[in-house]
Amino acid sequence: VDSGVVIMFSTGCSLTVNGSMFTSGTQEAPVIITSTQDVSAGGEGAGAAGQWGRLIFSNSAGSALSNTVIKFGQQVTLTNSSPRLESVTIASMSVMAISSDLLSFPTGSGNYSYGSPINAIDLPSGSYTKDAVWGMLGIPYGIRNGTLVVPSGKRLTISPGVIVKLRSDSLSVDGIL
Repeated sequence: VDSGVVIMFSTGCSLTVNGSMFTSGTQEAPVIITSTQDVSAGGEGAGAAGQWGRLIFSNSAGSALSNTVIKFGQQVTLTNSSPRLESVTIASMSVMAISSDLLSFPTGSGNYSYGSPINAIDLPSGSYTKDAVWGMLGIPYGIRNGTLVVPSGKRLTISPGVIVKLRSDSLSVDGIL
């Protein structure tokens, strides 16, 4: 998707990426993924959280988003997918910025999220089944409802500059941190 392109979704619509998605926005002309009601992007009405569904990366390999704004949907969902996000803003989503399973490891820098109930890469409780890397800068990692376990024989690498926020949840490391 080239710089300056605006992709708009109506209520109930989502985009699932089963292969690869590439956006090549610039700082001056970002790619915008938003609601059909987002008047600031050429829509009709007032943009608000939850006006469209989810941007889903499912078993997606090699996706890369650069200088992209994603707003007024429900959430970005990662299922067995590790996209590279560079200067991506995720704003005013109705559920959370990013929901990730334990097989997804997004990377990148210069990212930002705001205006959502959970402005984080939301991880479920459970155990990693393979070595893991938390390498996305700008949007913090958080653990959802319970304990995330790094079992014996597995490694969790947290890249320099990554922020981890634990609310009432916990991270248990029996392996290597």
